[in-house]
Amino acid sequence: MRFKRRTSSNLPSFRLDPTELDQVEIIDDHKVHPSRKRLHWWHAIFFFSIVSLLICLLQLVLPPPYGLMMTSAEVAEVGVASGCDDDLERCVCPRETICATDKLSIILLALARCSVFFDYPLYMLLFISNAHNLNNHLRRTFVREWIDFGDMHKVHKIFGVVVGIETMFHSFFHLLRWGLNNELSLLWQSAAGVTGFIAAFVTPLICWPMVVPFLKRRISFEVRKGLHYLSIVWAIALLFHAPSRIPWLIGIPALVYVADYMFGYFMTNNLIETAYFERYGENGVAVHFKNPPSWENRPPTSYVYIMCPWISKYQWHAFTMFPEPLKENHAMLCIGASGDWSKELLDKIQAPCLRQLYVHGPLMTEFSDKAITTANAIAVASGIGITPTLSLMMRYVGRKRINIIWMVSDWRCFSSIQLPPCSSLTLLNFCAPLVPRSRSD
Repeated sequence: MRFKRRTSSNLPSFRLDPTELDQVEIIDDHKVHPSRKRLHWWHAIFFFSIVSLLICLLQLVLPPPYGLMMTSAEVAEVGVASGCDDDLERCVCPRETICATDKLSIILLALARCSVFFDYPLYMLLFISNAHNLNNHLRRTFVREWIDFGDMHKVHKIFGVVVGIETMFHSFFHLLRWGLNNELSLLWQSAAGVTGFIAAFVTPLICWPMVVPFLKRRISFEVRKGLHYLSIVWAIALLFHAPSRIPWLIGIPALVYVADYMFGYFMTNNLIETAYFERYGENGVAVHFKNPPSWENRPPTSYVYIMCPWISKYQWHAFTMFPEPLKENHAMLCIGASGDWSKELLDKIQAPCLRQLYVHGPLMTEFSDKAITTANAIAVASGIGITPTLSLMMRYVGRKRINIIWMVSDWRCFSSIQLPPCSSLTLLNFCAPLVPRSRSD
């Protein structure tokens, strides 16, 4: 592959000849190493989900004390129903809310219970995956050899979608069974009905705005994030929905999450009294500040949550952080104006100024894991995504070979990034203009 140097600028960048785009070969790592695509550590969680599902099925066919399948006389002793219907010798009726005395009711009960039993391991990971401080610590231990902590956000999203679908599935079959048996009043006359209704009601508000593209485009991030915190209401409702199991399956992971959140909120928060804000190009803001004393051993590539009280005291936003190129022991953030909060920040920073800032972190990014496990790296970034790449470069300069490919829509973006001298680093910045092809190509 040949590159032509641009003569109109002294920037350390190259321009790819558009006629040579067809000669670029993209190597798909999944094809070279197909096992990496097929297997992930979090797939093992679904194994435990299947085990939980089998336990549910066994409960539905085994007699007490191991299961729920009761004789007609035992059902009559409970007092909820007079016995089994449809000439059944055995049926399920340990309590009023899960009383199924005919064949159809037993099938509907099995569908409702099996869906939630399958989700129990997923419930636990939903909270653990968001324990950022715990995960940040564990990814520096030998545990990282088995668990890719860079997958936690992906795991949270996938499991959240599954739980969101199956929560509605669970509610539908319970309501259908109650309706067919003229027991719909259990929805507001029993604790299981009320708490189940609350959980089912808030589930779409928690999940849909985060995963449905139509809603993501039309609802601001701040509103979607606020709705996502209804997961606290969801968890509390489930604690009282099935008090025999949920306190262990959800209560403990939720407690870990709350403890992790409180630790981060009070122990890893720092007030930056004199953060320097300035415009960065036409649509961005750069934030410069001195590293707090507790950041001596910060991760190589990190992100932080910041809160600007002069914009909002309740909104924390995550941004990638990288070392200040020209100042030792200083950090820098590049914030593009894309949402309501960042646009308001851009409006307030009309001229360079000093303002206070709260910083929570730093937390390791997935770039940290990839950088540790490879001697040579090729980092591909687009737009503002150059920030974690710069952090990676400055951390390992002189120790690792890092090739950086930065794709931007405007080549003048190169002049806004200041790079330290680094003779041992190969930096490759190029702009490949998209040339319309004719129909004959």
